Amino acid sequence: MDRRPAGILVCAATILAFTGILSGAAPSVAERTVATILNAPAATNAIWPGFSLPDRDWAVQDESGVYLVTKKTPPDSFTARGRWYFRQDPLPNFTAGFELDYNLDGLHLVAIRAVRTAEQTAAMLYHESFHTFQKTWAVSAPHVDYGSIQNLLPAHAAGIEVERRVLRDAIRSSAPIQPFAQQALAVRARRASQVTADFVQAERQAERNEGLAAYVEARSMAAALGKSARAVVDDIAEQLEAPMRAFGGSPDERLIRTRAYGTGAAMGLLLDRLGVDWKGRAISEPLDRLLAEATGTPGQQAADTAYRRYGYDKLLTESPASWGALEVMSESAFDRLGSYLLVLELPPGVRMGWNLATSATNDAGMHRPAPRILLLPMVKRFTANHDGVSVVVEQRPVKLIGSEDEAGPTVVTVLLTEPPQLDGKRVEAGLDGTRSDFRLEGRGVTVTVAGTVRVVSVSAPTTIRK
Repeated sequence: MDRRPAGILVCAATILAFTGILSGAAPSVAERTVATILNAPAATNAIWPGFSLPDRDWAVQDESGVYLVTKKTPPDSFTARGRWYFRQDPLPNFTAGFELDYNLDGLHLVAIRAVRTAEQTAAMLYHESFHTFQKTWAVSAPHVDYGSIQNLLPAHAAGIEVERRVLRDAIRSSAPIQPFAQQALAVRARRASQVTADFVQAERQAERNEGLAAYVEARSMAAALGKSARAVVDDIAEQLEAPMRAFGGSPDERLIRTRAYGTGAAMGLLLDRLGVDWKGRAISEPLDRLLAEATGTPGQQAADTAYRRYGYDKLLTESPASWGALEVMSESAFDRLGSYLLVLELPPGVRMGWNLATSATNDAGMHRPAPRILLLPMVKRFTANHDGVSVVVEQRPVKLIGSEDEAGPTVVTVLLTEPPQLDGKRVEAGLDGTRSDFRLEGRGVTVTVAGTVRVVSVSAPTTIRK
């Protein structure tokens, strides 16, 4: 599941859907998104071997209805509209921005809520659908959670920033790229010697996951909209230029996962320019290792050159630092962000998603103070859905214990400024009973339950168990 910052998107003239032209009505964002993808040149679906978005199952929803693309038999509620299907009724229990495995009457698909433009929505579809394609890969490398990485130091963060700048100039250069590639690899080798093997493994996994998805997104959108290869380079270069502090979140979030969108995509572009047949191997092998194989093992002088050229010493003294704060938020600091705790114990299989407020401070992004604990100091929107249970949180801090991938329940804690209301009545301490078909509301949070659950309020927290 992807929780990423807003990407840098390509703008182009709107591609109109044939149904909109025939009806005389202006097609909606969702309809234009479908037309953009289905009417794209054939080369758009050859960016990555085996990945063709028109041949996959996905749906886009906006205020006009749901637009479904599938080669399978759609639910009876949908009517055919040429190469896709449509219905006016929204997808049930779909309150997130997107879901990678939405179950529509037994049809599993990527569901996307349309955003401001068709181009932005299509870019999201390419990216998120590629993540579902990645799940079919058999990767033997052991999993390392980037959130388990702690105690990051300015010296290593500065090395990461130097590497990003080298990769930016490498993909922009019209000269031979081997010298740039060797500088980037030398910088990586030097800083890798300063951290744990878990850090190296985590960043390689992030580049394989998010970096390759960013690569496919950028190249697919350029092909779909008739843009040049230079447009792809400019998109990725802008991601590598943005200060890491602008990404928000904890140090491991900014320095590993979020910046891997740009570094992973950049290495993919460099491998393309080198004429390497790399994509089959990238499924299980690190991108930096493939790049080193193609350009040769660099010497230490290459790192020295990069550190001087890109101002490593100045990076260590600048304020604010390019990478932002390096402190991880603690649970006690998180708990002070609100005066009332709403605790929801959600059943196994719950579907969750969120958008984060971004900031250079430690009061934003994602923080993992311990295994299985995720702190979201400020979410623009958090959603959780499962069999009649719907949770929507806006502009509030949220803490998660557990994971939607685990067999057991996930505990969600929302920090509020005041007690919520249960069916219009203030929840007081001492409430303990079984209730059916109820609604719980507070400032920034709404919980609806179709079914029977136990509601408990003890002292400050309110607990709901299914």
